[in-house]
Amino acid sequence: MKSSIKWLLFQFVFLLLVTTSLNAESKQKDEGLSLWYTRPATNWMTSALPIGNGRIGAMVCGGIKQERVQFNDKTLWTGSTSVRGAYQNFGDIYIDFDSLNITDYRRELDIENAVARVTYKSNGIQYTREYLASFPDNVIAMRFTAGKKGKLNFSLRFQGAHEEKTSVEGNIIMFGGKFELLSYETRLSVQNEGGSIQTDGNRIVVTGANTATVYLTAATNYDPVRSDYLTTSNWQANIVSANEKAAAKGFESIKKDHIKDYRLLFSRVYLNVGNTKPYIPTDELLQKYTDGYHDSALEVLYFQYGRYLKIACSRDGLDLPSNLQGLWNDNNSPPWESDIHSDINIQMNYWPVETTNLAECHLPFINYIYNESQLLSSWKDMASSLECRGWAMKTQNNIFGYSDWEWNRPANAWYCMHIWDKYLFDPHRDYLEKTAYPVMKSACEFWLERLIVDEDGKLAAPNEWSPEHGPWETGIAYAQQLIWDLFVNTIEAGRILGTDEKFTNRLIERLNKLDNGLSIGNWGQLREWKRQNDDPEN
Repeated sequence: MKSSIKWLLFQFVFLLLVTTSLNAESKQKDEGLSLWYTRPATNWMTSALPIGNGRIGAMVCGGIKQERVQFNDKTLWTGSTSVRGAYQNFGDIYIDFDSLNITDYRRELDIENAVARVTYKSNGIQYTREYLASFPDNVIAMRFTAGKKGKLNFSLRFQGAHEEKTSVEGNIIMFGGKFELLSYETRLSVQNEGGSIQTDGNRIVVTGANTATVYLTAATNYDPVRSDYLTTSNWQANIVSANEKAAAKGFESIKKDHIKDYRLLFSRVYLNVGNTKPYIPTDELLQKYTDGYHDSALEVLYFQYGRYLKIACSRDGLDLPSNLQGLWNDNNSPPWESDIHSDINIQMNYWPVETTNLAECHLPFINYIYNESQLLSSWKDMASSLECRGWAMKTQNNIFGYSDWEWNRPANAWYCMHIWDKYLFDPHRDYLEKTAYPVMKSACEFWLERLIVDEDGKLAAPNEWSPEHGPWETGIAYAQQLIWDLFVNTIEAGRILGTDEKFTNRLIERLNKLDNGLSIGNWGQLREWKRQNDDPEN
């Protein structure tokens, strides 16, 4: 009898432990891959949460009494084909709540579903805010919910970043403007469930609602394939249409389609490095890691957050790559104009895409290179100014083909590494023949006419530099290695296609005479310059 009781007690304790363990595991899974915090953002750059659909995006601050949602459109630039200009802030949404006696505050970015959230209790009532940027519906949508009927109250103000005059009509606020070349417009609408909605000057006021949803659409008249960079489509009507369709569809359906679309990309890769699930906020997790406490949870989160950001700022359908800040910018005079910087920055943006199974996210950069080098005139004109065929560019580039500051001629070879890698990861002959090979061949044509015979009898690129560093001279490693790689890859592409044997043979002949940029210095280093001695302290 005693043994039976002991056995029953053992079974009970065992089941209790298993149940507790399963509940803990369930709790861990519910935590998921999220950046989460117990306080609102205090700094736009370091603590606001980014959302994006590849073209438009926003930064969510999560303020309690006042929420700020700053938003962007990747095509919103000042400047033109002859003026550099800068990437611009589009504007801000300020939402004032009547929140008091706050407890249980949490702000998070769920990177498994691309949804930002803010949750808290005010006077014991649960409040939830959700934010997403939908690629399928081309809209930024925000939903605010009170846990008790009739307890949602807020006023909303929509503010442009260029002192635009807003127009308020019922539940809609609009503004727009024009720069040197581009025009732009945006439209925000609010839908309430329960309670009332009214206007108060330049504000929309929601009182006594159960839930409310904000729909934001925005665009410019930019077109990356036209010579004047201006679309001929009815882009303003598309802003209105997208907003109206989103409002008719509703937040839950938009969210469902958004998550399905996003996870088709994000869920392709799972990283396991002895994974743990964090039970502390992300800022505390990062601080502990910095202090020497290793936690693989942060490593996985960091890796997947990088993939999240690339999906959020670079989607197929707009032939414009992510810029120095992806697509998020709250400044009309951002550092380096938040431009397309050709001497490593734009390349770094896209190094991870193929290896982390986000091939589609590479296309905005691939198509941008093709358009500017083959269809449009700016890069060809720059090559022509050097009495060469093909195409070339300088270091700083806007979205209208304008390029300035210092020459970065080897960037054409560097860009072609991305063109070629795209083929190696997904070897379709049609892409190689119609996109990759024309771009690579024309870059080779530039160097076939630019190279000179150096003192050692090797072909070398004259008057180049190691980007933003050191003297200008002939035959520097940076230029020679990139040109060598360009010739090797283009020869291989020519052999695969088998349609341009004469040019392929010419490249082979020049490759055999090309300085490959690999030279050992007097202290065992790979030399950076051919003539200038390297500094071992630099």
